[in-house]
Amino acid sequence: MKIRNTLLRGAICAVMTAILLSFCACNAQELSSLRTFASPQVGAYECTYAKFGRRDVFEDFREITLTLESGGAFTLSAVRKTGKVEKARGKYEYDDESETLYFLLQTGRTLHRRACVVQNGKFVFSETFAGIPLVLKFQAKI
Repeated sequence: MKIRNTLLRGAICAVMTAILLSFCACNAQELSSLRTFASPQVGAYECTYAKFGRRDVFEDFREITLTLESGGAFTLSAVRKTGKVEKARGKYEYDDESETLYFLLQTGRTLHRRACVVQNGKFVFSETFAGIPLVLKFQAKI
């Protein structure tokens, strides 16, 4: 059980380090209609589903929010059930033509890109850590 908890925490930390990071709640910033039109991906996304293997991540966290900023930075925030807030920042790129978000993770000299297709303000992030799948589903906050 301790090993599984350690793996879960390790995966969450890795996820927090570039979407693939941990979880929390942030308020969506109000954007002008022109800015929203020019950068439709910018804003806050709430995590509606989070599983690490068979474990529901929401057993430990009450709220997870990803905020995409206009400059290509993101903040992934999570509120634990204890009330402790964990945050991670990273960078992202957005391809307007394919409506794809690319989350960037730097490990040493290697840059990793993880792609998520955005459809109707929703996307799914899926990655495997230590042989255990992590699946996060996000939906734009209104």
